[in-house]
Amino acid sequence: MKIKKLFQGTFEQSKRIAKRRETLLFSNDYRHINNNSIISRLFVDLLLGGFMIMVWGFISAGFMLPKGKIPELRVPVNVSYGLASFLRPVLIILLIFLGLMLVRWLLPIKNIVMSTTIGGIIMMLLLVIIMVAMAPMLVQWTLESGGIFYFVLSCILVIDFEIYRFSLWVKKSISTMYTQPLKLNTFERINHKIFTPKAQLIAKISNSKFHRFISSILIFFDRFNKTFFREETHLQDYAIATRFSHLVTQILIFLRVLIISLVIALIGIIVGLNNSVIKDLNLRIFVCFFFPWMYLLLFGCLRLCLSTRISWFYIKKFSKQYRLYYKIPDRVWYLSERRAAKHPSVYRPEDEKETSSSEI
Repeated sequence: MKIKKLFQGTFEQSKRIAKRRETLLFSNDYRHINNNSIISRLFVDLLLGGFMIMVWGFISAGFMLPKGKIPELRVPVNVSYGLASFLRPVLIILLIFLGLMLVRWLLPIKNIVMSTTIGGIIMMLLLVIIMVAMAPMLVQWTLESGGIFYFVLSCILVIDFEIYRFSLWVKKSISTMYTQPLKLNTFERINHKIFTPKAQLIAKISNSKFHRFISSILIFFDRFNKTFFREETHLQDYAIATRFSHLVTQILIFLRVLIISLVIALIGIIVGLNNSVIKDLNLRIFVCFFFPWMYLLLFGCLRLCLSTRISWFYIKKFSKQYRLYYKIPDRVWYLSERRAAKHPSVYRPEDEKETSSSEI
C-alpha cells in the first residue's frame, strides 16, 4: 500500500480526489472571515482549554492506580487501572501538543490553508485524546458486561474493519487519481464480501420509492442552507442520485456491522452470564454496543479529517490553479480585505462581472 502516491499527483490528477468546493468552503465569503476573527479564535481556545482541564481531571481523579496493587479489586478494575497508568504519559504528551496548537491558533494566520491546517490538526488531536482518555473506562465496562471473550472479539471487529476501510480508501483514491484498476488483496476481498453490499442491491434500493423520500430530504437541506446560511448551492439531479447511492451504501454497511456486533454481544453475554457484575440485561447490551461503536465512530471521523487534509494539501501545493478552479476570492484566501490588497490578485468575482459586462 503506497500511501506516498496520494501526495505525488499533478494538479489534474488531484482534481479527481479533491472534495467538492461546497464541502471545503462556504459560498458565503464572510463566514470564513468572521470565523477566523480573533474573537472567534479566542472563543475556540477557551472552549478547548476547558476540555483539556476536564480531561486532565478525568485521568487524575479516577484512573490512577492506588499505592500498590489491591488484590480485593475485581480483575476488570485492576486492568482498567493498569491501562490508565500506561496511557497517562501518552495522554499528557497529546495534551501538550494540543496546548501548543491552541497557542498557535491565537497567533496571526496569513491564509485559509494555514487556518484549515491548524484546525485539522486540532480536530485530529481531539479525536485521539478522546480515544485514549475513554479507553480505561470502556475496557472496564466491557469486561464487566461481556467478559474477556466479548472484549477480544470486539477488538478484532474494530481493528479488522478499520484496517479494511483505511486500506480500501487509500487504494480507491490512488486508483481514481491515476486511473488505474483497483486491485484488492486477499484480506480486502474477504472483508469486502463481509461488509460491502452488492451493487445490485444498491441499484434496487436506489430505484425504489425510498429514493423520492431521501431526495426530498436532500432538497430540504439544500434550501435550508440557502435560506439561513446564504449558501449558493445548486443541487442537481445527478448530485441527488450520487449522494443517495453513497448514503444507501453507507447505511447497508452500517447495518451489516450492527448485525455482526449484535451477534458478538449476545455470544459474550451468554458466555459470561454467571460472571458478570452488571445483572441488568438491557444495560449489558447497551454497554457491549457502546464500546465497538464508539471507536468505529471516532476512527471514521479521523479518516474523514485525513481525507479532507489531502484536499487542502493539494490546494496549498497548487494554490494558484485551485484558487481559479474553485473560484476562491482573494479576500477569502487571505481572510481579510486589507490583507488581500497587499498581495497580487488571483481571482476576484468583481473582475469576472466586469469582463462579462464589457463583452455584452
